[in-house]
Amino acid sequence: NSLIRACGRSCRPDIAVQLLNDMSLRYGVEPDEVSYRIAIIACNQAEHREHKELQCEISDNGPVLTWWECALSLLRRMREDDISPSLQSISSAVSACEAAGQWQRAIGVLELMPSFSPLLGDDQMKEMNDPDEPANLYCLNAAISACEKGGAWFEALQLYESIRSAQNTKNAVMPNFITVSSLLIALEKANQLELAESIYTDAIRDGVVSPWKRRHDNDGKLRIMMDLHQFSAPMAKIAIRSYMDSLLSPRRKVYGKGDAVFIVGKGKRSEERPVLMPTILRLFREEFRIDVTVDKNNTGRVRLSKESIERFIKQKKWNA
Repeated sequence: NSLIRACGRSCRPDIAVQLLNDMSLRYGVEPDEVSYRIAIIACNQAEHREHKELQCEISDNGPVLTWWECALSLLRRMREDDISPSLQSISSAVSACEAAGQWQRAIGVLELMPSFSPLLGDDQMKEMNDPDEPANLYCLNAAISACEKGGAWFEALQLYESIRSAQNTKNAVMPNFITVSSLLIALEKANQLELAESIYTDAIRDGVVSPWKRRHDNDGKLRIMMDLHQFSAPMAKIAIRSYMDSLLSPRRKVYGKGDAVFIVGKGKRSEERPVLMPTILRLFREEFRIDVTVDKNNTGRVRLSKESIERFIKQKKWNA
């Protein structure tokens, strides 16, 4: 098992899987749950690496087997060998499907787990795992992300609503920031903007998303700013639209009396080039016709001047 784990960590899942296959006949050792688990984890990591354009392939004379398929194959073999997979094995298999955008397969794996069946609308318990083991949010998030990557926005929404509706049951799982972010990306891709804004509003109300933070401004004083630097571009756009709509509400909350400041980061964590900053600037200038500025003292922040806010409110009320 240690050798299989070492091969997986060394970007050689092909050797890890081969060792697992040879354990019984060549080494006289029967694989256990740990053996399968670390091999599935290796397949999951390889699938994610491939989607980041890192070379890590199985070399075989037969048809090429993708890593997500390999993970599912190992999961199936565990059942055939009467070995109950751990939640980590399930999570890794679902995550591999998520990386490949195989949303049907991801949900299919979850449907086999008794704790997940009620959340997926399947009342029939299937024997694969301990029915007392609680549903795992990581698995559900990976399944929603797989739906997003596969263009299945409706299925992602169904899964999300199932999670929320089961909050008062023994299968209760609370959605988190990643859950909401993946769903909003799926809805934005499908141009379901009103639905996305409704989901975002619910997440704000439930405390899952909290964009307003106290941060030091250029004068050293603490003030409330909208912190978007952890947001995906779709979620950030929804947050901005929600804020701009709130300016026109008679019961709007006022966050300070000066400029509105939006923290978007400097794009240091972006894999290629900054995404959030140009997205936010384009949104303000093209959709709202407002000229915002990048803070000269902190280039990871965008400032909307007090004067621009007042002009925007006056213009919208005049047009109404």
